[in-house]
Amino acid sequence: MEALAGLGLAGNVVQFVQFATTLISAGVEISDSLQGATRQIVELEKIYTRLSVFTSELRKPKSDACSDTYLQRLAASLSSVSQESDLELQTHIQSLEDLADDCKLVCGQLLDVLRALRVDGSSRRPFKSFMAALKTAWSSKRIQALEDTLRRFQSVISLHFFPLLRYNSP
Repeated sequence: MEALAGLGLAGNVVQFVQFATTLISAGVEISDSLQGATRQIVELEKIYTRLSVFTSELRKPKSDACSDTYLQRLAASLSSVSQESDLELQTHIQSLEDLADDCKLVCGQLLDVLRALRVDGSSRRPFKSFMAALKTAWSSKRIQALEDTLRRFQSVISLHFFPLLRYNSP
């Protein structure tokens, strides 16, 4: 029985050393980074900033003179002879608009989390970088959950865009 306890303790020590090594390497990466964050955090910020801009563009009017959004203009250009098809088209457009709003909201939440993990350029001392690495580790589940939500939005958005392509083809 003591052998099992010793084996369990050894496993815990190895796990702790692995976690500490990961934190230290992330702290060094943050300290050396010009952006004050790990490469992964910087990449995620770029990706989700683009997605946020894309979803905003779907809901933004083309100009002050035209109050229709991109999706409304798309619906108008695809309107067909059949009233039933127009109703189906409007359903997809409305769903896309709702999804764009929800996606933008979740992108904002994720970007807030990611920006909170940065260390400002003037104070990248080892302790602050280590604390940022620790916050990054603590936030990893929240980041993953928000990313998973955004992936599901992406799938549903794609499902609503495909029928629009069908209307556009001859």
